[in-house]
Amino acid sequence: MLTSSATMYYARINLHKLLADYDSKSEKFLSEKITDLINNENVSDAVKSDYKWRFGDIIETENNIFCKLGKIRKVKEKTIFDQKNKKFIQTTSTDEDVFISHIFFDKKRHFFIFEERRPEIGYKELIYIIEQSFKKFYEREISIDLLPNKLALNKILEISNKITRVKFVLKPSNPDDAEDIKTMENIIRDIKAKKATIDFTNIDGLKVKDSKTYNSGNQMVAKGFGNETLEYIDKGGKKQSYNSKNKIMKETIKKPVNDNEWKSKFIDMLNNLVKVLNQK
Repeated sequence: MLTSSATMYYARINLHKLLADYDSKSEKFLSEKITDLINNENVSDAVKSDYKWRFGDIIETENNIFCKLGKIRKVKEKTIFDQKNKKFIQTTSTDEDVFISHIFFDKKRHFFIFEERRPEIGYKELIYIIEQSFKKFYEREISIDLLPNKLALNKILEISNKITRVKFVLKPSNPDDAEDIKTMENIIRDIKAKKATIDFTNIDGLKVKDSKTYNSGNQMVAKGFGNETLEYIDKGGKKQSYNSKNKIMKETIKKPVNDNEWKSKFIDMLNNLVKVLNQK
């Protein structure tokens, strides 16, 4: 059954760093290997699955890749109706069912936008297939990190009476040279950490609005380089909490009808994403 809408997820692909990556062009390595993976004909060989997985309809430009990821199920048996004898008959079959998710990869910044095709292809399954395939083929690990809904957090900051705790779990960027993340990014890179956990508390309230430190950590999370949790008191005096993992960025769109419309829609979505992330 064809649906008229599509659920889209926004993510960023991060390479798990080795010591050598801090002094090399690891962002180039990641772009090249994701490109190679999408063009690989043996994705299914990398994971244990009851299905075959294939990338197809690949359109590659200098900056982006548009493609489809197909989950292919072999139909081993099917039931047909014998009109002459008025009987239902079980027979073997070589037919295949194919379920498609549309995918977009931004080579420069490693943004990853994809369609969830429920119930056939859930977003967790799609992420798992790509992460495990990368690990199998290149003996390196990546994570496809869903981006948090930055606007949802901004609303919390507006309605809170005071913030009593901020906890960041951050990872080094790919890198991203933006000024708004450098305060935290430089700390992580200086000590060559794979992960940094930073926990700020003050029951009287933390100063977050004009804090260069907070804003840097917040922007790293918004751009897909970590997670943020908050504890705050709302306007009514009630204790509340927030976790960026629970407020991810996704949207439902009118489903494009052909590949050209998908390509155009992905470009619009990328431009809108960059615009949101650059908002202060």
